Amino acid sequence: MQAAAPVRPVERLGDPLRVALGLLEADDVRARGGDRVDDLREVDVAAPRRGVARAPVARHTGRVQPRVDTSDELRVVDAGRPLAFTFADLMRYHGPGSPGGVAHAFKVMERALPLLDPAGPVERRAVVVRTAFGGPGSRDAFEIVLRAVTEGRYMVDAALARPERGRTLERFVFRLAYGDEVATLAVREGFVPDELIELARRERRTGAEERRLDVVKREVAERVMAAAAADVYDAVVG
Repeated sequence: MQAAAPVRPVERLGDPLRVALGLLEADDVRARGGDRVDDLREVDVAAPRRGVARAPVARHTGRVQPRVDTSDELRVVDAGRPLAFTFADLMRYHGPGSPGGVAHAFKVMERALPLLDPAGPVERRAVVVRTAFGGPGSRDAFEIVLRAVTEGRYMVDAALARPERGRTLERFVFRLAYGDEVATLAVREGFVPDELIELARRERRTGAEERRLDVVKREVAERVMAAAAADVYDAVVG
C-alpha cells in the first residue's frame, strides 16, 4: 500500500506578509495584534533581500484601531500550499483607514468560501469577486486573501446594488464565484449604521466629523467581528 503524502502545515501570516503576497513585507511590526505597522514597504522580489531600495507605501496615522479579540482564520490554498489569515493579518496589510470594510470582507469570505467548496479550502486564485461596495478596506481584504485585485478577479459592479434596501445597505452585496458555484451575500440589518454612510459620503468633513468617522468605523469593525458570519450576511448559493 502506498504511503499517504504528508500533509503540509497551514502557513499563518503573523510575521511579515512575504508568503501571502510575494510583493510586500512589513518591517518593525511592534504590535502583533494589528495595532500598528510602522513601516510597510514595497520590495523588489527579483532583487536580493539586502540592499534593496524600498519606497514607503503606508504609515501609521494615529487612528485608534479596533479591539478585536478573535483567533478566527480564513483558510485557503495557493498551488496546494495551505494559508491562513486572521483579521489582524488583513489589518496589517490594509492599514488603519477602513477597519469596518476589512471586517465586512472578512465575514463575507468566512461565510462564502465554505459554501463555494464544502470540502474546502478553496484555491484562492480561482475565486472571482463582484460587489456593489467599493470601499478600500474591503478591496484590500479580498486582495490579501484571494489576490483578486492584482489578478483582475475583483470587480465593483453597481448593478448588484439593491436600492430597495435603502441608502445605507444597498451597496453591501457581494457575489463570489468558484468554478460553477456562485454565492451571493447581502448584509443583514444592524451591521452598517446610517451614521457611517452619512459621514463617509460627506464631501467636506470638519475635524470633529473626521474623528467621529474614525470612531464609527472602529465600532463597526468590532461589532461585525464579534458576530458569527451567518448573523452578519445572508447567503444564497446558485
